Parts: sequence; structure tokens; C-alpha cells
Amino acid sequence: MTDAATLQAENARLQAQLQEKDALLQSRERHIQTLEELIKQFNRKQFSASSEKLSKDQLDLGLFNEAESSDVDEGQNR
Repeated sequence: MTDAATLQAENARLQAQLQEKDALLQSRERHIQTLEELIKQFNRKQFSASSEKLSKDQLDLGLFNEAESSDVDEGQNR
């Protein structure tokens, strides 16, 4: 049979190990939370209404002026 001192030492070692794992778990949970917040920020930036605005270069190409070009075509056909 194992004596009380050995059991107490084993108990103390296991408690210390548990505390270390708890600290590691909390650290990882904070890291995950930070990463989730970054993902939310990136998604808001990428998919927000401002991401749909056309740049001056895109507007200069004339690809998005269908209504204006159809008006011009109708005016020429009259």
C-alpha cells in the first residue's frame, strides 16, 4: 500500500498540472476570440456596402453605363 506522503505528492503534482492546462486553455480561448474578431473585421471590410463602390478607373472604362449608352443609342435612332 502507498503511504500518505506519496499520495499527497502525487495529488499536488496533478493539481499543478491541471492549473497549467487551465492556463493554457484560457490563453488559447483568448487567442481564438481575437482571431474570430479579426475575421469579423475582415468580413465587414470586404463585404460592406463601401466594397461595392466602383473606382474611378472602373467608371472610366464605361462598362457600367448601360443606361446612358442606351439613351444615346435611342437618340441617334430618332
